[in-house]
Amino acid sequence: MKNLTAKQQSILDYIVSQVQNPGRFPSYRDIARDFELRSVATVAQHLNALVEKGFLVREGRHLRLVEDLLKNRGIPVLGAVQAGQPLAAEANYDGAIRLEDFSRRETFAVRVQGDSMIEAGILEGDFVVVEPRETARDGEMVVAHVGEDQSATVKYYHRSAKGVELRPANEAYRPIRVVNDPYFRLAGRVVGVVRRV
Repeated sequence: MKNLTAKQQSILDYIVSQVQNPGRFPSYRDIARDFELRSVATVAQHLNALVEKGFLVREGRHLRLVEDLLKNRGIPVLGAVQAGQPLAAEANYDGAIRLEDFSRRETFAVRVQGDSMIEAGILEGDFVVVEPRETARDGEMVVAHVGEDQSATVKYYHRSAKGVELRPANEAYRPIRVVNDPYFRLAGRVVGVVRRV
């Protein structure tokens, strides 16, 4: 296999993450959108280069990854999440972290911004590893989306008579009370924390 340009490597990592979770090869339009490329023709050029360099295999009109790329690729990082006030977040591929202990097929990671979880040992810049789930038990640490803009935050989940309370682990912050928010949803339960030193 030949060396890749930075853009080709980013696209290859993105394809691997999509094949692993949610389990499908991304469309040309998906790649164009997520990499802000102006046309699918540009995407085709990058994919053709990945075929020529031995990372993708063409089967008729379809492409697939070579088998070796599906082994030990790690957990995809899908963007950043606020540990202070909620931050508008999108699931944009941002590389991968390779961790044998957490690398179940369905897990993903997000980078923490802010300091509202410092008493739980989570610092700004840490990665939290998340198991996708739509429900949580009281006291579990979760990544949740709130409000119409789907702002994301990492907090402790608690149910109350009036709704849901997302509690920080820093006395400088107040809990976020979620009452009658039709946009509220859980992205998943935090199952691990990774820190680069």
